[in-house]
This record gives sequence, C-alpha cells and structure tokens, in this order.
Amino acid sequence: MSVQIDRCVVRISKSVCRQGWSAIAQQIAQHLPANVLPVRNIVAHVSEKEVTWEVAFAQGITESTWGSLLRQPSMQQRRRKKFVVASIVPTGLRAEFGGFAGDATPVTNLMARACDYLITNPNAVTASDLYYADANVLTLEGNLLCHYLIGNLNLIQAPPREIGVVISRPTHENSSTTSLMLSMGCVPLLGCLFLKSS
Repeated sequence: MSVQIDRCVVRISKSVCRQGWSAIAQQIAQHLPANVLPVRNIVAHVSEKEVTWEVAFAQGITESTWGSLLRQPSMQQRRRKKFVVASIVPTGLRAEFGGFAGDATPVTNLMARACDYLITNPNAVTASDLYYADANVLTLEGNLLCHYLIGNLNLIQAPPREIGVVISRPTHENSSTTSLMLSMGCVPLLGCLFLKSS
C-alpha cells in the first residue's frame, strides 16, 4: 500500500467559522479529494473577513484509529481533576518565534507554572539534544495534538522509563559522540532522564 501526504489551503469566511466546528469541517471536506484521510488541520492566517486553513491529508489510507479530524467529537461533560493548558507555537518555515532551537522554552515553562499540565508541540521546547522544559510540560506531535484538542483521544500519565544503552568501542573518531547524541535524543522523545557513565 502506497501512502502519499499532500495538503490543500481552504479559505472560510468568519461567519461560517462562528457557527462551530461542524460548519468548518463541512467546508474543509468540500475542498478535499475523495477517499483521503485528513491528518492535520491548522489555522495559517486570519484576516478581517476569513480564516485560512492548511489541511494535510493522506492518500491511500481511509480509516483512522481515532476517527476523522472532520467529524464532530462526542464531547462528554466530565469534571477533570487536573487543569490542562494547550500551547501551540508555530515552528518551521515562516515561524517568527518558536521555530528555532527551542526558543519558546522560557515562555512555555512560565505558562506551565499556572497549570497542572501544559501540552505543546515538540519543536517549541526542543533544540537538538537540549531540552529544558519543566516536568509538567508534555509534548504531542501535530496529528495527535489535533486529535487530542477535538476530543478524539485522551492522555494518561506514563511511568518513568529506564533504558540502558551500551556503546561499543568506536570505530571512527566521531562515533562515540554521534552515539551519545542519538542516545540523548531519548530525553525529549521518550521523556526519560539521561544518566551518563563512562
């Protein structure tokens, strides 16, 4: 099975956007090709009269584990014991803040002090192998973050992980440094502490 990721840009009037997610999703669906699965919806620009959405979609997949991003979630009214905040910082191309070297880390940590958990996108707080987000800052990649925000999935707190890494004698001068840097990538990716020994 061949899967291809593509995207489209959809401009929706603010009057439609004020009607809620069902109206927005209906407009987005009309601009998508048949038999595709939306994997990310983001607001790219807001003008006086319209909202511009960028929608990434997969061709070759028609079913999702969590359901479509375009369906209205069945939100259950329930009291949550924890106060959770989502902070999304634009990263990558055209990003003026937060797109380079985890420069959104200070503001993310500051906001995290006002809540039990703060959920953000990884690039907002990760700069290569440097990661200094507070313990109550959790990260989710784009598609999972979209599903979480519209109520298609919940998060559970995972226990800390212990992973042992054995690096054999290096064959090249930079091999041990490269292996060490790859191992340190587990800190933001897996949420584990890194204890170095020689």
